[in-house]
Amino acid sequence: MANSFGGLGLIDVVGGFCASFLATGSIYLIRKIKLSSWFIVLPILLVPSLVVPIWLSALLKLPYVALVINLILGQLVPAILGAVLVHELAKRGYKD
Repeated sequence: MANSFGGLGLIDVVGGFCASFLATGSIYLIRKIKLSSWFIVLPILLVPSLVVPIWLSALLKLPYVALVINLILGQLVPAILGAVLVHELAKRGYKD
């Protein structure tokens, strides 16, 4: 929803949804195959950081690598907090 207010158009809305869907699906698979909850940091960091700059670099006319670095830095806090939350819920007996 936030992308619809950003002014970059439908490609950003659809692309953002697809990136979120891929990241969420990856997290689901990590949990389903019973990997450590710390592995969810990877899709939270890497999927949006590698996928979103594909269209942002074209729309904003900025280098892909610069956008990747920027998004990785922006995803660090949510990735770590997400992993801590899942880890703590798992410790307390929450089952998938």
